[in-house]
Amino acid sequence: MPRLPLRARRTAAAAALLTALMTTLLACTAPSPSPTGNSPSRARAAESTTPPTTAAPSAAATPTSVAVSEEPDVQAAVAAGAEFFDVFATALNDGDSTALRRWAGPGCGWCESIAQQVDAELQTDGSTGAEAAAMVRHRFDAVTTRGGREAPGEYVVEVGADHVVTTTWEEAPEMWQIHIGEPERLVLALALTPRDDGWQVDGVRVVEGG
Repeated sequence: MPRLPLRARRTAAAAALLTALMTTLLACTAPSPSPTGNSPSRARAAESTTPPTTAAPSAAATPTSVAVSEEPDVQAAVAAGAEFFDVFATALNDGDSTALRRWAGPGCGWCESIAQQVDAELQTDGSTGAEAAAMVRHRFDAVTTRGGREAPGEYVVEVGADHVVTTTWEEAPEMWQIHIGEPERLVLALALTPRDDGWQVDGVRVVEGG
């Protein structure tokens, strides 16, 4: 059998998780709803009955809507956000969603989607994990964090990093090829709340990248 189709199949299998991940990230780029529950239809109704006024900043759960704070409780949330980002990277590289699921709150659809993709890719393609014939590794460099308090006990933490994807596959017996992608900035906004045993992620929104 020609080597090229074999390489193509293995490369495609190794890239499947990355494709699924990027699809999920892009799907999460829509603005978060306002915690106050205001919808566009309500806003239009208000405009028809009240004089025009200067619009107030949106209260949506994004990093730009929350004043960055250095207070101890906020810094604890920021540290938790950085830890979750590391858990996310480990799940991608190890093919194990256990820790990711422990962090996820009941309403974190992004967390569950990523966890399902990690599980499915490990079961169907075997393209993650140390013994895979073709393997994708995710590296996150130049990590930055900031955060603020949205409400008592509710925090928004922004975590960013340069995302580098390395793909390795077996071109022929004992002959390996490696491709290192260009860095792409990935920034996630995490909605965090404390719980008795630590922290939980209630939602994730993509601020940059994907």
